[in-house]
Formats: sequence, C-alpha cells, structure tokens
Amino acid sequence: MNSHAQVPRVARTREGELEILFATRSPADSGGNFRSRIASICVSKRSPTLVTGVRDSPVLDCGPENSFDEFGVMPGSVIRIDDKERLYYTGWSRPSDRPYETWIGIAERRMDEWNFVRIRNSPVIGRSESDPILSNGPFVLNVNNEWILFYASATEWILHEGRMECIYKISIASSDDGLEWKSFARHPIEDSLDHECQNAPTVAYIDGTFHMWYCYRYGTDFRNHARGYRMGYATSNDLINWQKSVCDFSENSFPWESEMQCYPGIFTDENRTLMFYCGNLFGLSGFGVAEFCT
Repeated sequence: MNSHAQVPRVARTREGELEILFATRSPADSGGNFRSRIASICVSKRSPTLVTGVRDSPVLDCGPENSFDEFGVMPGSVIRIDDKERLYYTGWSRPSDRPYETWIGIAERRMDEWNFVRIRNSPVIGRSESDPILSNGPFVLNVNNEWILFYASATEWILHEGRMECIYKISIASSDDGLEWKSFARHPIEDSLDHECQNAPTVAYIDGTFHMWYCYRYGTDFRNHARGYRMGYATSNDLINWQKSVCDFSENSFPWESEMQCYPGIFTDENRTLMFYCGNLFGLSGFGVAEFCT
C-alpha cells in the first residue's frame, strides 16, 4: 500500500462490519510504472468511517507474466453464490502499441476465506465484436435469476498533444450463469461533455426504482479540477432506459475531494444506502463515504 486507495467496493457484511475492497499501488519500478493490487479493510457497519481492521496482504494479487492482469487488478463488484463470493475485477496489461489495456476478470473465495482465487485465467469480458478495444469497471446484479453486468467499454483511442487517451462509455450485458455474457445495451447514458468518458457504474434498487451512480469526465486534458471526474446519476424502471438527473453531490465537498469525485460503490441494506467513493487525483487522497437521502 504505497499510494492510492481506489475503487472502493463493499464485499461482505458480518458481525456488524463491512469489508471494503479497494485498489492500492506499489512503488513505481525503474521505468516509472506501478502495479495495483486489491486490498481489504473492515469498517463498522453502524459508523462506516471507523476502520476496525486492515488486511496485511492483498486479497487478489496481479496475474502471471503475459496475462491480461499482469500489471494490475482493481475490484469491480462482489456477488454471493451459495457458500462462495464471486469477484468481478478489472485487469491491466501493457501492450507495446498502447499505454494500457484492460479486461474484466473473475475470481472466487469461500465465505470463511479472505483471499480470492481466479476461476479463469482469461477474461470473462474480453475482446469481441461488441468490445473490440478494452473493458473495465464491472458491476453485477442478479435480477429475477438473470445476471446483469454494467461496465465501461472503449469506443476509440484519441491522440491528443502527443498522448494517447482512451474514450469509453457505459454498456450493459446479460448472462444466464454469470460466466458467458452478451451485450444488449450500448451507451444507455447520454453524454454531457465533448468526448465524454464514463466509468464505474454502480446500481441499487431502492423504493421500486433502479438508481445508477457513475463517474464521468472529459476525454482529453482531464488530469485537473476543471475537466476531471465528477459524479453522475440516473434512474431506470427496466435497466435499459435510463433518465439522467442533476447530481449536486459536489456541493459542500471537503478538501480531500474538492478537485475530483469518482469511482462510486453502493451498499444498500434495509435501513440505509451508503456510497463509498474516491476523491482527488483518482484516489490518491483515498476514499470516503456518503449516505443517500431520498
């Protein structure tokens, strides 16, 4: 855990605690590159800013040499299946002709274990006709025995001032078993910006409506306050057609999140809905928590 605490996701609840997975970076190597690994902490369910435990090793490490996740793993979402938990995650590699490439992987653990084990060495969402460039940021729901996957899928690379930048949008896929997926809704969230990038969709069913939080930014020159990530919000009755709403979440922000808010992760139980999310510099300042008020 040299730097960053990115993409916080609630994995499990037990004995009054929430386990939160997040990505953290190691020190850079001689070439200035780093690797992300998935870490784990526990917080009080009643008082979620109170940290009650920290794992001293990754719950999922990087993949082997030449794998799709050799240079980094980031959590997406965890869903329980019988006596196991299944993790959908983003894996990073470094092709020779592009700055990076990401695909969606899958791992599992038993409920009495902490560490996840890959159940596939290849991506569960890899290169295909519907996802020809890259995919990342998975979030999975099981609705009436149908698996629904929300994720970001790239549409193009842009060369801007000598730097290649990737443009990606939210897409939706479905599955009968959570392993084989078919995309059925491409880019259901309307753009608000030029060359808009959308990422980290997370969805909750509250009072008869599906609510989606996500983050979005400009596609170029985005490593700053004016054009960096901000929070988006939309609602739907059918998971296909989404209506954007104004998200005033940035009002009254604190210094650690005053320049950027991104990577929302929703937790809902019978009493409250919490959102863990990252702040400035893509999570260099860490992550915090907010509560949804209807």
